[in-house]
Amino acid sequence: MTKSLTDWTRVDAMRDEEIDFSDGSEVTAEMLAKTGTITQTRWLSEFLNLGVSDSPKKENLLKILNQR
Repeated sequence: MTKSLTDWTRVDAMRDEEIDFSDGSEVTAEMLAKTGTITQTRWLSEFLNLGVSDSPKKENLLKILNQR
């Protein structure tokens, strides 16, 4: 995994009013709904150290997350 160049401590300390969103594209509620499961699945896959050969396990994980 590549180390991030972002200073996440500084970002986490920022208040919403301090963040400049002017150069970002609009994110809709529908877009966020679609990414939640992907993000959770990716995080859990990394946490559980699931590799490419573990695709059936990832599919089962995705099914479980989609049932919530």
